[in-house]
Amino acid sequence: MIKYIKCLRIIWILVLPHVAAFKASDFKTCDQNPFCKRNRARSPGETTYSVSNGFTLERNSAVALLNDVSNKNQFKVSFSWIKSGSVRMHMSEIHSARYEVKDILVEQLPLLEVPWDSIQPEGPFTRLIKGHIHVFIHHEPFAFRLFNGREEVVSFNDRALLHYEEIRSREEGDSGDLWEAKFKGFTDHMRAGPQSIMFDASFPGAQALFGIPEHATSFALKPTQGDNLNLEPYRLYNLDVFEYVEESPFGLYGSIPMLLAHGAGASGAVGLFWLNAAEMYVDVQQAEGSSPSTTWMAESGVLDLFIMTGPSPAAVVQQYSALTGPTSLPPLFSLGYHQCRWNYRDEADVAAVDAGFDS
Repeated sequence: MIKYIKCLRIIWILVLPHVAAFKASDFKTCDQNPFCKRNRARSPGETTYSVSNGFTLERNSAVALLNDVSNKNQFKVSFSWIKSGSVRMHMSEIHSARYEVKDILVEQLPLLEVPWDSIQPEGPFTRLIKGHIHVFIHHEPFAFRLFNGREEVVSFNDRALLHYEEIRSREEGDSGDLWEAKFKGFTDHMRAGPQSIMFDASFPGAQALFGIPEHATSFALKPTQGDNLNLEPYRLYNLDVFEYVEESPFGLYGSIPMLLAHGAGASGAVGLFWLNAAEMYVDVQQAEGSSPSTTWMAESGVLDLFIMTGPSPAAVVQQYSALTGPTSLPPLFSLGYHQCRWNYRDEADVAAVDAGFDS
C-alpha cells in the first residue's frame, strides 16, 4: 500500500507541471497575427504623408490636411494644447469613419484645450509654441519633434514608419489574411477589412522606458529589436492566464497604452498615451548607450496621441490623470476582507467556505 501511494505521488509530480503549465502555443504571436506581421515587415519610408497647404487655426487647435502620397488618401491632423501640460495629436481619415474610444477621457477635456501662444509657418516646417514647449512639424514627410525648452524629448515618425491601412472594399487578388485571421481552427472574419495603424516614436536623451502594462517582465522595458535581436513585441491584449511565464512580453490582465520615458534630457521625464482600445503590439529598440525608440502597431481605430510633457515622472502621472481622471476612492462598504479563489468544486464547497466565516 505504501509503495502504491509513493507511485501515485511520483506520477502526480511528473504529470502536474504538464497539466497546469502555461502553453504558449494557445496564444497568438505577432507572426501569427496578420496585422502585426504585415506592419513589422514594413520598411522605413514605404508610406509618405505630406501636409497640404499648411496649418490653420480651428477653434483652439492647429489643423491641416495630410495627403498619403502613395494612394492620395486624405487625412485630417490636429494639434491641441491641454492646459494641464499635454499635447494632443489626432489623425483620422476624412472619407472613412473609424471607431474612436468613448468614456475614457474626462468630460471637461474640451474646456481644458487652450490656444497656442503662436503658430509660426517656417517654410517646410510649422512651429507651435506654448510657453517653453515647442512643436516643430515637418511637412514632407510628415513628422514632428517636441522640445521642452532647448531639449528635444520626443520625435514622431523620424524613422518614417507611420502607416494607416486604408479602409476599402475587397479587391480581386487580395491576400486572404487581409480579410480574415485564422488561428488553431478558428477564423476571425474582418468584414471591414484591414485597417491597422503603425507609427514610431523616439525619446532623445531618455535612459529607460516604463509602462504599457501589464506584462510579467522587468520594471524598465527591455528591447525587443536591435542588432542581432528580434524578440516578440509587447502585446496589449487582456488575458487571464493561469501560471503565466515570467520575463515575457505576453499580455496579461490589463492593457494601458501609456508609456513613460525617464531621463529625457534636462526635462527628466515625458509620457506618451495612445487612446486606442484595439489589440496592440509595441516594439522597443535601444542599443547600449543610446536613447530608446518604439514602434506601435494597432489592429484598428484612429491615431489619437497624447504627449505628457512632464518635466518629472510625478508631473507625467498628474497630466495623465488630468486626461482620464484620478483613481477613485473605494466606497466605505467595500473596505474589508475579500474572499477570492480561482474556482470552487461545487455548491457544497461554496457552502463550506461560507460556513467557515462564522466558525
